[in-house]
Amino acid sequence: MASVSSEVVDIGAGTPSLSSDGELSERSTPLSIRVSNALADLPNVDTNPVGSAPPAADHSTLPVIQDDPAPPYTETALEGLYPVSPSQSKRYTRKRFSAETIPTNVMIPPGLFSVCFPLPHARAPEGWRRQCHPEGQSYWHQPRLRVMTNADMSNPETAQAIVRWAHQIEIVLRARNLSSRSKIELVLEPEEGNNTCGYYFADHTRHSIFWLSATATDTVGLPPSLPPSTSFTHLELVLRQQFYIHVEYFPNHIILSETMEDTLCAMLSHGAVDGMTSILNHSTFPFNPEQCRALLDFIARLRDAADMQGYRTCAVARLLAEIYSHRIINFHGDTYARLSRLDNIWPKPNPSKSAWIVAAGQLLWRVPERHFQSLSNLWVDNIAYTHPWNDFVEGLRVEWERSVAIAVACIVCTLLLQIFQQSLEAASSASIRISSTFATAAILMALVGFIVGAILLHIRRDALEAEEIVAFIESKTHTAYGLHPLAIFLSVPFSTCLWSLALLSVAIIVGMFGTTNWCDTFAALLPFSVTLGMLYCALECIGGSLGLKLVVGIVGEKFSNLANWLHYL
Repeated sequence: MASVSSEVVDIGAGTPSLSSDGELSERSTPLSIRVSNALADLPNVDTNPVGSAPPAADHSTLPVIQDDPAPPYTETALEGLYPVSPSQSKRYTRKRFSAETIPTNVMIPPGLFSVCFPLPHARAPEGWRRQCHPEGQSYWHQPRLRVMTNADMSNPETAQAIVRWAHQIEIVLRARNLSSRSKIELVLEPEEGNNTCGYYFADHTRHSIFWLSATATDTVGLPPSLPPSTSFTHLELVLRQQFYIHVEYFPNHIILSETMEDTLCAMLSHGAVDGMTSILNHSTFPFNPEQCRALLDFIARLRDAADMQGYRTCAVARLLAEIYSHRIINFHGDTYARLSRLDNIWPKPNPSKSAWIVAAGQLLWRVPERHFQSLSNLWVDNIAYTHPWNDFVEGLRVEWERSVAIAVACIVCTLLLQIFQQSLEAASSASIRISSTFATAAILMALVGFIVGAILLHIRRDALEAEEIVAFIESKTHTAYGLHPLAIFLSVPFSTCLWSLALLSVAIIVGMFGTTNWCDTFAALLPFSVTLGMLYCALECIGGSLGLKLVVGIVGEKFSNLANWLHYL
């Protein structure tokens, strides 16, 4: 979504707005007009803010259809109408200008927009007001009928279709004896050709959306929810989040109550404290403490801004929608709510760990185990977060860059070693030949680390949205082995560089036997051997020598099996 501009959108002179005494004036843009019921015949403006006590219900009907008799049966009365949700809005998939519409030089009449105003090419039906969203997208609002749409009401065919759909829904409401309330508004989203139309109702008293027929969550683009026999809490969160998306998309005529803004400030304050006092990347709040402090500062500035109701409403609603989206995936308020991002609330699958995965982990210095644990923490219950993932990718970038640098250093040092050994008189000795073999292996391992590291650095990029992370992990997860193959692949640059260093060290040590006598060689290796022994003792005390323990254990087990076999012979 585009960021909200700080400029004031002036829809034009002559549009009614709300004065300080509650009367309509003809001075400014109607940014303070309150949304009412979508279909009841109420006064032009409802001054009750969202979250305040609702006005008395007005059960009058639309003047244009009040004489129409209610049909006795309504099974097919919604024909052509289908439920949609605010998240299915097509406002971000609008068509572009046609190829014939090319900007060109135009003549500006004298006094344009100062002393004279152009007439519109086509007039909208009476009572419809064009509003401009802070992002720039226009929409239409009928305050008396409490109907809104993103369709172009200046188009006669579209306007006629919108009025027809509103008329049809009013008939259904009367036929079902559904009383209208002043805090309910209707949104209509006609399809191209105006043969069908999507709709939903937004209840500003309950902060929810609803429809006139039973609706499955998947048909309106909502996530799966717990069955009603288990809990209604999760479904309530889903519908409330959709309500805030609705307010974000149609903000100009909505007056937010101070209670709603105070609630948002309380959420952000608690989220900042939770993030600062929790383990890193454990908090389920969508914003980190620094972001919370910045957002609180923005909200405080928006509160002090005059005549900026549309911008303030859009910003507050977007933040609330984002917070509730995280509450949905974490089952906030339910018995099994997730209190940490690393908590599994669903049965956790255990991917099989075959012999080749175990062997690869040990041969690659157990680096894949570390990466596998990090990937598992980033994919708890198949949920991905953008900031922790980008932090993980940044850590991989640093690791790969170091691996490439180490690989280059190993290649240069190994080549220098081979040149030096070839220049010696003992170049044909067995020690030099063995050293040269290890040096060649070191170069090959360094080349593998260099090439794979360079490729990974080239294709690496930060994720802009969580959907990108989900798509990537799902495509790289093996059906049987899970994330183990991906962890092994990410470990190749650093692990092969470690092998290159180890092989280079062996090549240097073996080469020493071909350039010096045995006594001098052992004397030189004595400090090295003592240091390795001390290192092993230290690792043994802190439990870090598991690789050597595993090798010794495997060898011991094989000898034990051999002894048992010989005993039975």
